[in-house]
Amino acid sequence: ATGDSLINIAVDYYRHHGDKQLLARSYLFKGAVCSRLGHNEEALRYYKEAENTVPDTSIFTKGYIEFRIAQLYQTLYISDSTAIIRYKQALDFFRRSTNCQSRHYQGACLGEIGCCYDMLGSDSAEIYLNESLAVCEEIGDTVNACRYMSKLSIIYYYSNRYKEAKTVSMKLIDQSVTDLDDYQFYDIAVSCLAREGKIDSARLVLAQKPYFGTALDSMNLCVDSAEIAQAQGDMLNYYRLSYQGLLISDSLEYQSMQSQLKDIEEKYDNQLLNAENQRIKNQNFR
Repeated sequence: ATGDSLINIAVDYYRHHGDKQLLARSYLFKGAVCSRLGHNEEALRYYKEAENTVPDTSIFTKGYIEFRIAQLYQTLYISDSTAIIRYKQALDFFRRSTNCQSRHYQGACLGEIGCCYDMLGSDSAEIYLNESLAVCEEIGDTVNACRYMSKLSIIYYYSNRYKEAKTVSMKLIDQSVTDLDDYQFYDIAVSCLAREGKIDSARLVLAQKPYFGTALDSMNLCVDSAEIAQAQGDMLNYYRLSYQGLLISDSLEYQSMQSQLKDIEEKYDNQLLNAENQRIKNQNFR
């Protein structure tokens, strides 16, 4: 039997034997399987079954269910406001729980709330990300700490707080972080160092940056090299590299727009489907 079929057996068994705690966990695991397979709407349905089933005394489980629902809302829908509400509910449960993993999930909730607020352009993003970092550093959660530090470096850089952006970026580089999806903090460090006229340091950081040979890597290499050339006063190379970066950027922007349009259409369809399901549900209760 596959893991999925075993979970189906567990769901069916506990549904008929009245153990709400184990039934809720079975729904939760079933939702996780659906999510892993990309069946997000079905996953959400099972998570909500778990939410409606779990006993009020199971504080940690209630928090974990809210956490997984929040993650799905982040994935499925255009607006992050619902995800924020769910993360905050999860955070409240984890703060009340005595489970040894609760502190870890408190840090994750704070960090994800910060990321959602950043998507909405809210200044609250920085507050929550810093709170998350404090928790991550307290418990030694280096994976989440690096992820949220990377996000902070971007926020600092694009709000023209170059000194803070450089400090956070260089801390990540000094830790030899290699397990992130995005290495933009290297580009930020290069830019900040070049602005300060520290050409050799900027070149050293650029040479350390992981390079995977993608078009995005090539564009960033052109942009970073252009900034260094400009800081040196080498305007010929600055214009040449900037133009090369611009050509790659135009190509990437077109591809990105196509991808984002498809993503937005899917999320919009999800929201319409969700609204229609709610309308039908409300009609059935009349």
